[in-house]
Formats: sequence, C-alpha cells, structure tokens
Amino acid sequence: PEGRAALRLAVARLAAGELAGARALGELLAPALPEAGLVLLLCDLAEGRDSALSLDIEPEDAERSLRWMAQALSRGAAPALAARLVQAAPAVAGLFPWLAGALVPRGRG
Repeated sequence: PEGRAALRLAVARLAAGELAGARALGELLAPALPEAGLVLLLCDLAEGRDSALSLDIEPEDAERSLRWMAQALSRGAAPALAARLVQAAPAVAGLFPWLAGALVPRGRG
C-alpha cells in the first residue's frame, strides 16, 4: 500500500499491537507523508521510549493528523496498548495537551 491508505494501515497495525509493523510503515512513509512521523511518535509512546523525532509538518497539520489517529486508536486499540498510550501521553503534553483524553478507549463503532 501507498499514501494515505498505507498510513491508515500503519495506524491499524498500531491499534492491533503490531508495533514493529506500524513503525516500519511509518518510517517508509515519512519522507513523502510527514504526518507518518506521528505513527513513529505513537510507537515510541507505546514502547515507553523517549522520542527524539523531528517532524517537518505544520503544527495545524500535525494536530489534525494526530487527532484522527487518536480517534482510531480510542475506538480500536487493544486494551493493554490503549492503557500504555494513555499513560505515556503526558510526555508530549507540551505539544498535544489533549492527547491523553483523546486516547481513552471509547468502544468500537
């Protein structure tokens, strides 16, 4: 897959707990789709890693992209993954203060 379809696949892999697959797709896509770097950020958070990412993306675009990713994860992430993401989200609260609340599981639908 390529483009936005591949980005959605990366988020789906992340939601399923397939962090290595999500990270690999994010790395592959990031040169052409800077928002794919946010998948890497989410993988870092899920793995409890400090993230040293430098993203070439406008703040408004980053927020918009991360919000749809968070929405997808809040509805479909494996429970253990969702808990790790919510717990780790304060690490990026300076940039995304809303992230922890957006990642709280909402149920599927």
